[in-house]
Amino acid sequence: MVRTLNIFIKYGLLIVWGVLCLASPVCADDAGEKYEFASTRELVAFVRSAADLVAQKGEACFPELNKKGGKWYNGDRYVFVTMVDGLALVNPPFPDAIGKSLWQVQDSWGKPIVQLNVDSLKPGKNGKDEGWIHYLWPRPGSTEPEWKTSYAVLVTGPHGKQYIVASGAYDLKIEKIFIEDLVKNAVALIKKNGKKAFETLNDKSSKYQFRDIYVFVMTEKGLELCNPGTPQIVGKNVWGYKSVDGKNVVQEMVKLAKERGGGWVSYIWTKPGQNGYFHKYTFCMGVAVDGELLIVASGYYRQD
Repeated sequence: MVRTLNIFIKYGLLIVWGVLCLASPVCADDAGEKYEFASTRELVAFVRSAADLVAQKGEACFPELNKKGGKWYNGDRYVFVTMVDGLALVNPPFPDAIGKSLWQVQDSWGKPIVQLNVDSLKPGKNGKDEGWIHYLWPRPGSTEPEWKTSYAVLVTGPHGKQYIVASGAYDLKIEKIFIEDLVKNAVALIKKNGKKAFETLNDKSSKYQFRDIYVFVMTEKGLELCNPGTPQIVGKNVWGYKSVDGKNVVQEMVKLAKERGGGWVSYIWTKPGQNGYFHKYTFCMGVAVDGELLIVASGYYRQD
């Protein structure tokens, strides 16, 4: 946190990066079917509209994006724009950030926000790279970091320059697609790096951990190999673990991975750092490593 605040002071930023993204590609006509919550769909529509404006007008529209009380900057909701190398171009509440590079800026978990964003943007069906990121960042006027979820679009302006156009919201509800993409990305990482990928999955500064969400991995026989949320069970066999509602969760996940490649399981479970039991929804997939089937999974708790 100290390092992050020092960066703020050095560049006069205090919440410069409200919005860059973690890999959940979407297209202009799929927000309704892809996202469960209206707040998510509203944020997506807001950013896409701003991205269309930048694609059409380029930097000529920046004064419009900066106009306080206008469509693009009203209260806590605003659009900001950077180059793909992290150079800040539009940030209405914090004009001192303009012209400075945010490439090295990290959140309090050490997540290099811009770098993760550039690395994780994926092509959408509309031809633009789009995605999500989740990170800790203080609200304007505060130094206490809170979880923020942001959505960004990579667009090409009329003169060929590329811009990242983004906006975000605090305490945005978790969408199932966020978890599915997280697990799919983890599977791809494991396919590439094998069990060495567990080092990244265990790293809080990676994109694989945010809020109370993390990726865990076990063998098809129930041996826990990686679990950042409950590290004390790593190396133990969890084959017989049952949830409070009587489900043999591990065996259900293994069955899903073997028969369908993966899927969702719902059950009642404990929550790290809290007492009691909570409804949890977990998405799992299978991946073969050195001839062994591994179950890769991540879940979230019911949002009331």
